[in-house]
Amino acid sequence: MSGQEREALKRVEGMASDCGGLSWSQAIDRLIAIRKEVHAALAARGDTERPDGAGLIAAERNRQRGKWGDRHDSTHDMGELLDAAILYATPPDRRRRIDGVLDRRQWPWNWASFKPRVNDRVRELTKAGALVAAEIDRLLRDTEQSPNEEIG
Repeated sequence: MSGQEREALKRVEGMASDCGGLSWSQAIDRLIAIRKEVHAALAARGDTERPDGAGLIAAERNRQRGKWGDRHDSTHDMGELLDAAILYATPPDRRRRIDGVLDRRQWPWNWASFKPRVNDRVRELTKAGALVAAEIDRLLRDTEQSPNEEIG
């Protein structure tokens, strides 16, 4: 790991300890700046490959699976995973509102767990894609279909 990469990682660790006084948008701005530094460090060592959409979705799905697990996903058999995916996939200006406030009924779980990034559509679409993948995984597990069979 280069010195530039180590410095960027130290900043990430420092940020985790001092974000308490920042607003949500300030914290996001700092994270974006740090992400740019990490990309610059990788580019400096010649690693300029960026993941594609499928790679981002796969990484997010793995993160979700590590946090919640397949058994937990299987409990969401009433379309909740797809409801969450739809909300993340919907552009922020097209999300249903009541009196100017986002309609919480669109989100299938505790409202605090909805974490939109209105200035980062790639991240929101990555979450949406991973939630769709979670639903597909759940259907394949629960119906014992092979991945080559059509669902539906």
